[in-house]
Amino acid sequence: MLSSSTTRSAPAHTPTHAAQTRRAATLAVSIMAAASFSAALFTTGCGEADADQQEHAAGQAAPELTLDAAIVAGDDHAVHAHILAGTPVDTPNAEGNTPLSMAAVMGRTYAAEVLIGAGAALEPKNLAGTTPLFNAAFFCHPDVLQLLIDAGADTGTADPNGVTILQVMETPWEHVKPIYSAVYASIGVPFDAARIESMRPKIADMLR
Repeated sequence: MLSSSTTRSAPAHTPTHAAQTRRAATLAVSIMAAASFSAALFTTGCGEADADQQEHAAGQAAPELTLDAAIVAGDDHAVHAHILAGTPVDTPNAEGNTPLSMAAVMGRTYAAEVLIGAGAALEPKNLAGTTPLFNAAFFCHPDVLQLLIDAGADTGTADPNGVTILQVMETPWEHVKPIYSAVYASIGVPFDAARIESMRPKIADMLR
């Protein structure tokens, strides 16, 4: 007869821990790939508009600062002027990010609001395969996220590996903190770990 110690099952937490580790590994691959598009926010579209972009509507010239650059800089006046001038709102940059995607990553609430109001597409995917809602949730910008939810964006959106943004936000902090740290390091932005950790439960609730 086998002893009780031999027949004792594995600790209950083992499968859960293994599943969390596998999920974290998948997230690491997906999110580190997505980091490339975030880095592009600071290196593309940051110059002056070309001649064809400077005037879109009769009597209304677009600002010299491009729409992408205005979003990165948080220049709401320039963003508003672009909307009035009729600047296209769904033109992707080299990384496949539309202005709304960039506003979602940067947490630019005003820009997101006016872009949505101007008819910006809600579900475009960048080259990393993530949507504006996925990005707003991942970077923990609840105001932008709420705008997207209210506009009808898909809260079940997933990355190319099939990991939904809700699954990302439900993954234990200790598994994803290194991923966040690497993402923020790749784009040269200070990583406010306390803000991200504290906001993740709220973001998850908003997605449910």
